[in-house]
Amino acid sequence: MPYFGDSGLMGIPTGEVMEHGIVDLGTNFAFLNKAGLPREEAAIRLDFGLFDRVEFGLVSVRLNQKAFLMANLKLLLIRETGTVPNIAVGIENIGDEIVEELMDSLRYKRKSAFFAISKTFNLPRVHQISGHIGIGGNRFSEDLGNGNVLKGVFIGISKEFRPSFARGELTLHLETDGRGVNLGMQHTAKSGLRVNLGAEALDAPTTDVKEIRYIAGVSWSNRAIMRQINEAKRLAKQAGKLAAEAKSAVKEARVETVNE
Repeated sequence: MPYFGDSGLMGIPTGEVMEHGIVDLGTNFAFLNKAGLPREEAAIRLDFGLFDRVEFGLVSVRLNQKAFLMANLKLLLIRETGTVPNIAVGIENIGDEIVEELMDSLRYKRKSAFFAISKTFNLPRVHQISGHIGIGGNRFSEDLGNGNVLKGVFIGISKEFRPSFARGELTLHLETDGRGVNLGMQHTAKSGLRVNLGAEALDAPTTDVKEIRYIAGVSWSNRAIMRQINEAKRLAKQAGKLAAEAKSAVKEARVETVNE
């Protein structure tokens, strides 16, 4: 289960996938809500997009003094156009027997399949805000916290801000994944560097004892570089077109001069 994935929210998947050629590399740490904020786990993930339809990721998790390697896969079925939302299917925590040792941490139930829908809305005053809803099995359908009510359904919203003081983009995530309500925030610099912060209330609000975990991490995506490359290609193509038009105009002017 990757935290703050490129196309996901803090802890739930969405109906979006990464664009072709986009790579996202990051690390996240989880801290328990105890004195000194002891670290519970650490993870390194690598995600990349293929053909604007497929997203594949690898996650290395270190928990209980052991390291585990898992994979995630997502496929875009329908792309958002007009009133039609993004729709995707996928599976998380693909691994072999070694992943069974993570069963004491229910977040890593293996082969957790899901179906997700995402839609961006343009609302008065709020402007653009994205809504996400989906349903899944295994880690998404746990019988604790809100899971007793949601039965595998997960819901989230995300909102992007571009305040001048941030020198980049701020994104807020609010979600529930059956284990509780999670709140996350991302800051994305123009270089593609991201700083991720979040709080995960595992059992809230349906129990009196709230196992809150704090998530912190950094990641980097080549999306900004790819945009610059594509913009340079566009400008080069436009310059070539203008040069051809200028050359053609000069040639026509010479012909008219000769004819006179």
